[in-house]
Amino acid sequence: MKRRIVAAIALLFGAWLISPTVMPLYDGPGQPDQPYRYVAPPPGDTVKTPAPTTATTSMPVRNGVNTAAFANSAEVGPQVRVYVPAGAFRAPAGASSIQLTATPSAPKAPLPSDGTIVGNVYTITATAPGGPVDIVGTGEDQAPVLQMRAPSAKQPGPIFETFDGKTWKSSTTIRAGQDVYQTSAPKLGVWALVQENAGGSGLGGAQLVMLILGITILLLVGVIMVIRMVRARAEPPAKRTAARR
Repeated sequence: MKRRIVAAIALLFGAWLISPTVMPLYDGPGQPDQPYRYVAPPPGDTVKTPAPTTATTSMPVRNGVNTAAFANSAEVGPQVRVYVPAGAFRAPAGASSIQLTATPSAPKAPLPSDGTIVGNVYTITATAPGGPVDIVGTGEDQAPVLQMRAPSAKQPGPIFETFDGKTWKSSTTIRAGQDVYQTSAPKLGVWALVQENAGGSGLGGAQLVMLILGITILLLVGVIMVIRMVRARAEPPAKRTAARR
């Protein structure tokens, strides 16, 4: 019995690791997502919705840098979310707060060459009185984190891309919910979810690593269970009876 419990726990753990999704709050029963709100609906979309909203927040400044803050748009669930860790932004001298804003717009040329933008484009800015705001936080723990909701949960899902003024560049993408995707945002500016053309991976680097790790764990658990079953069957009946006692 103990072996079966251990095996079951191992299988559940492996299944959790292999799953690329984390059910967000708004995907739960009784809180379904609202239809996606476009700035400019794609051809064939006849669903009438209100205009998409802007995500904004004011971050107090302490010792020249921001305090931690979230900015969520008002849809259910939010179509854009930005988390800024404490110390990610350096404010200009004398500034007491930093205003963070994520503004939706329709896709426009130049467009990504490796896929199609799904949903709105969001331009993320950070401003403060007295001068520019610089991003000084780097790495997973200090850089801003961006989440965006796709119009559907269809898989393979889109990836994040950011526009540098000339070209679109992909960013490591994690699927954080049924239709929610996440990336680290070491720079602000223009961001979008892009559905890759046929032949694209459809998986962000971190998600692919987790998928491979999960598959490996499940295979190992399966091999261990088979070995234990074979050994159990090979044991004499008297020994198995004594072990159960």
